[in-house]
Amino acid sequence: WCLKSLELAQESWPDDAEIPFVCGVILHNYMSDYARAEIAYRKAIQLGEKDGKAWCNLGWLLQDMERYREAENA
Repeated sequence: WCLKSLELAQESWPDDAEIPFVCGVILHNYMSDYARAEIAYRKAIQLGEKDGKAWCNLGWLLQDMERYREAENA
């Protein structure tokens, strides 16, 4: 239900980078859904997430996926 609530919030605030970032955290850390987490983190970055946390989490995610070269670049 949490992800569904965030998806609904994203419809109301489509330019809010925090919403896909939080989705990424849930998908990565709590559900181990790495593919969807990567999409969420990249969306947060695309929307202009400002303090670097989406980049940092994307790097950790890519490391968890054993995509080390990409992780270094994130």
